[in-house]
Amino acid sequence: MPQPANRFERHAGLTLTISVLVVLGIVEAVSAVVLAIDPFDADDRSLELASYKAYDVWTLFQNRPNQSMRFDFKGVVEDAEFGLDEHGFVLTADQPETPEASVVLLGGSTVFGVGASSYRTTIASHLQRLLNERAPGRYIVHNAGVRGFHSLQEFTTYVNDIRPGLRPSIVVSLNGRNDDHLMRKAIGRGNFDTDYSDQLQAAISDMMDDGLEPTYLDALAGLARSTRFGRLVATIAAPRSGRAGDPMARLGEFGLPPDEALFRGPAENYAMVMNALDAAVTTGGGRFVWALQPTVFEKPMLTGEEEDRVVEVAGIPPSLFETHRAYHEAFYDVARAQGALDLSGIFANEPRTIYLDDCHYNDLGNELIAQRLLPMVLDAGSRHAKVAPTPATPDAEIDWRSRAATGAERAATGAERAATEAERAAIGPRSPGALRGSARGRAMPSA
Repeated sequence: MPQPANRFERHAGLTLTISVLVVLGIVEAVSAVVLAIDPFDADDRSLELASYKAYDVWTLFQNRPNQSMRFDFKGVVEDAEFGLDEHGFVLTADQPETPEASVVLLGGSTVFGVGASSYRTTIASHLQRLLNERAPGRYIVHNAGVRGFHSLQEFTTYVNDIRPGLRPSIVVSLNGRNDDHLMRKAIGRGNFDTDYSDQLQAAISDMMDDGLEPTYLDALAGLARSTRFGRLVATIAAPRSGRAGDPMARLGEFGLPPDEALFRGPAENYAMVMNALDAAVTTGGGRFVWALQPTVFEKPMLTGEEEDRVVEVAGIPPSLFETHRAYHEAFYDVARAQGALDLSGIFANEPRTIYLDDCHYNDLGNELIAQRLLPMVLDAGSRHAKVAPTPATPDAEIDWRSRAATGAERAATGAERAATEAERAAIGPRSPGALRGSARGRAMPSA
């Protein structure tokens, strides 16, 4: 009987196993390189939404409690450390152990902290640090921001989840952009049926067909997607959305000046929801602060870096920038008239880079917003301390329409109104011209 010629033949099983592992390692390494280069112009999935989002019957999705993750943001932020606590709130740094009052910060991705270098530099964490300096140990700040949330989801989350359990002393809602964004995508005037609605319906139908039970094939598919090679295959197979199909392109059909038929309905719905949220908070004995979040449209002198990000990250072409600005301002004007505190112009005279796209801020921007929120929270805290909390009124007994109608009567105080007018005056008149010159002197061309 002939003897094996060499040790590889003598250990054929081991040789085969090592060879397969080497080949898989090479494939995985090459796949990682290709994914990093991204020649397919794949949609940004760096935040790995599925890893920390959970289905919610009322709001569609919520943060999944007790999660830790690191993620990138569109090539601007890398390896940001974030975590979610037992409530699904984003971790806030330096929270006191025995606070006298609780502050809940509601909002979308900007409140969540997208753009921050870590959870330690979110708006909530900066606000906690400032409160610790001014009133040590008194306030604890909870970051209830959920990426993608608009006003109605905030309201529902507060009524169903936050009020019954936490009963916060002060609720601050920093929002506006996501509701405005829906309007500028030409949805929200009637119902919210979109292509995404069709995708969800198809997914629900598939789940019902499967009896909601995962199969072995589902498990294998999940295992495959956990590898770089599996992600590469999924990226190649995924349909390319492309800018041509972007719903934001519909704004080109809106025209100037802004058409009230297009923006007033969504804006009034937004104000009604926010005033209902105000009613829900105050009837429970809490204090409510409604603040309009800043966007790139209120900063007339963008840095060159910001200009590039508006186009490349936010996907707003120079030819449509002024149209976006005009409809955004018209939407915010309705909210201002309903009593919203206007923070939108706080970066108007800021020469440094703040924006990572049209609405997400870097660490500096988060800190500046927290500084502006600080006196509002302290004022709300002092008023809350003087008024004994009233028992929560059953929702069925609240006249939501009459409470919402009082929104127009709740204007900002004299000092706040003066500051707001000064900021808006600094921004100057809005005209449908080219984007004003940036700090490096380059203006975006007009249509």
